[in-house]
Amino acid sequence: HGVGMKRIVCLVSLFISTPSLCKTVIFIDNSVSNDTYIASNKERQISQAYTLGLERLKKVCKLESKQLIGKEPLSIFKQAEEVNSIKGAKIIFGLIHSSEALLAAEAFKSARIIGLSSGAATDNLNAKNPFFFSLANPISDVSLHVKEYMLKKKLKKPIAIIPGNSSYSIELANSLKATLSLIGLKLEIEHIDTTKNNQEFIQGKINRKNYDFIYVPGFLQQTLPIFESVTRTDFNGIVYGSANLARSKTDLKLFSDSLKLKNLTLRFPATWLNGETSNSSALEKEFMKRFGQEIMGTAIYTYDAVVIAGSFLCMSTSDLTPESFTKFLKTEVMSGKIPSARKYYGLKNGHLISNIRTVKYNSALQSLEAE
Repeated sequence: HGVGMKRIVCLVSLFISTPSLCKTVIFIDNSVSNDTYIASNKERQISQAYTLGLERLKKVCKLESKQLIGKEPLSIFKQAEEVNSIKGAKIIFGLIHSSEALLAAEAFKSARIIGLSSGAATDNLNAKNPFFFSLANPISDVSLHVKEYMLKKKLKKPIAIIPGNSSYSIELANSLKATLSLIGLKLEIEHIDTTKNNQEFIQGKINRKNYDFIYVPGFLQQTLPIFESVTRTDFNGIVYGSANLARSKTDLKLFSDSLKLKNLTLRFPATWLNGETSNSSALEKEFMKRFGQEIMGTAIYTYDAVVIAGSFLCMSTSDLTPESFTKFLKTEVMSGKIPSARKYYGLKNGHLISNIRTVKYNSALQSLEAE
C-alpha cells in the first residue's frame, strides 16, 4: 500500500545453516492507525503470523533469526550495512506499504538483493527494479476490476471519486479515472479533493449531485471521515471502498466498529476471503487455536511472505537472482507446490496476481459475502 503514518519496523534476518551460508532479511511492518485497538492487533498478528511461517519452514530446513529495530526501513537497511549485519543477504521481505518499498528498492538494487513486499500495490516497481517483487495485485488490476463492476451495474447517474489523503489513495483514484477514460464511459465523473474540502462540503455535494456510485479509496484512518460523511446524506447508491479493507471479517468488523455505523452496506475489491483455500483454512484454524483470534488479512500476507521467501532460500542456495526467483514463483508458487495461504494465478511486472472479487459487507448484520 501507500504512505502510512509513523511506524516502528522490526528488521529480522534469517539464515540457513548450510555450507553455503544464505541469509534473508525481513522487515515486519508495525504501522499504526487512528484506532489503537486495530493498530495493536495488527502489530501482534503480524508477529504471530511470522512465527507460524517460520515454524513451518523449520520443518524442512534449519533457520535462525535475529532482530534490529529502527524507525524507517531505509535507515535500518543502512544501519544493518554499517554493522555488517546483512552481509551476504539474498532476499528481503515484509515491507507492507508502497512507501517503504520505494524507499528500500534502490538499496536492494544496488546491493543486488531480492525484495519481496507482502503488500506494496503501486504499479511498475519491478519494471523500475528487477530485484523487486510483491504479493499484492498492482493498483491497475484493482482499477480494472472496479471498472468491470461498474459496467455490470449499468450506472446512469454521475460518479464521485473521494480519495483519502495519501499518495496510495490518489494513485488508486487516478488509476480508476484513467481506466474509465480508456473505455469512453459516458458518465460524469467528479473527483472531490478531501485535502481542500471539509465534511460539510462533501455532504452537501453528495446531496446535490445524486450520485449512483461513490468510490472511496484509501487507508482505514483516512477513509473513516469520508464514510461518515456519506452516512449523513440521503445517498442510497453504491459505496465502494479500497482493496486494503476487504481481507477478513475481522478486518471489516474492526472497521465498522471504529466507524460506529448502524446500517451501511459497503463494497470492496478483495483478493482473499476466510476459508478461500485448504491452506488458508488450515492456517485460520491453527491461528485461532494458538492465539484465540480470527486471523487478519495483513497477517495472511505476512505468513505468505515468510513461506514463499523462506522456501525459495531452502530450495535455492546458490542461484539467488531475480531470474531464478521469477522461475520459482511460476513453477512452485503459482502451481500450488508451495503451501501459501492465498492462491496466486499469475505474475505481472513482479506482482503475484490473485483473483479479485467484489465483496459486500453490511455493518449492522456483520455479514460478508461475495457479490
